[in-house]
Amino acid sequence: MRGSRTLPTSKPWRYHLVRGARCLEQGDFAGAQRHFATAYYEAPEEPIVCVAWGRELLRAGDVDS
Repeated sequence: MRGSRTLPTSKPWRYHLVRGARCLEQGDFAGAQRHFATAYYEAPEEPIVCVAWGRELLRAGDVDS
């Protein structure tokens, strides 16, 4: 399936990571936050998930000093 735009589903957190990135591209910040949070809660040990979720929290200004 060359050129297919399927989402990775072998690990559910990957689906949410990709969807979160797509939401950001479309300007859907609430959707991005929801997907990155879900990815984080499914795989908090994955560094890329932690970076994506943390970056989104920082963008939203949702960080403690």
